[in-house]
Amino acid sequence: MSPRCRGWVRYSFCDLPRLGLSLTCNSNALALINLVHNQDVDDSQTFCSYGVGAIVATALTACDTGNASIPSEATSDALTATQHKLALELDDDVLAQQAATMIFGICLISQPKECPIHEVTSILALSFGNRPNANSGNSVLPGEQEALADPGPINEQLAEAVYELYSQQPVPIYAQWEIARFLENKYQLTNVVSIEPKLTPAGKIEYLSTLGVVQQAVVLAQGAANLGTCAVIGHHDHVRRGVMTAQSCGIRAFKSEGITLPTDYDPQSGQVWTRRRALYVPFDMSLSILLPVFRWRSDKISRRI
Repeated sequence: MSPRCRGWVRYSFCDLPRLGLSLTCNSNALALINLVHNQDVDDSQTFCSYGVGAIVATALTACDTGNASIPSEATSDALTATQHKLALELDDDVLAQQAATMIFGICLISQPKECPIHEVTSILALSFGNRPNANSGNSVLPGEQEALADPGPINEQLAEAVYELYSQQPVPIYAQWEIARFLENKYQLTNVVSIEPKLTPAGKIEYLSTLGVVQQAVVLAQGAANLGTCAVIGHHDHVRRGVMTAQSCGIRAFKSEGITLPTDYDPQSGQVWTRRRALYVPFDMSLSILLPVFRWRSDKISRRI
């Protein structure tokens, strides 16, 4: 390990290639999930004191604004402040510049590009949270959850958004099972391709990441090209990463014009990180930073199978 890699920074940047070689494609995400699930995390400040979240906190502290349209001079000042902070931590000016640029590409990026409804040729719907029941509990760690949770109210809202789009442009729908249940039972749609969770050899439910859902959609469609112009439906704070993930898998993915996406959070969600925005947004940004590692590792696994 380089002596320049100190504290949390060494695991956030300097060590990612090695971690990618030794971990499965979902294990970094699961490490974050396990942290949130087992720590008494009440807000983003607490979360950002751990691991990769600390990188995001640096950028968010430097650009503390609720204005989605940030003046270029303010962005420049915040980028410089973040770069200086990372240079102190890393003792490496070049790496600090590269890292700060990557962070700002995630923290200050706008909502994904939209496509007109009439151009949409497929829909990919990503779930958000759930509601635990007596059999499922809150756990999402591999091999620990014995039964499916209930879909929950946010996924019902997502199903409504899917149906709104489908009513105007009836195209194939690939929906994570929590959303698919509402589309089939509430809206009586019969042509929904439901992306179901995988089971471990012991018959228990395996957590399915956003990347895992997208990859299953590609398999079910028999190739990313067959999805055409794909409208990603997801929670307002999740859809950006959903589009990024789909694009990384070769899908021509966009956010749909004219469709209102849910902004609510469910305080009773079985996925703890989806209970409040102050916790979810830094969590999502952390996973966005690691997305290239997930994708690279997943490709290596796929080539071995």
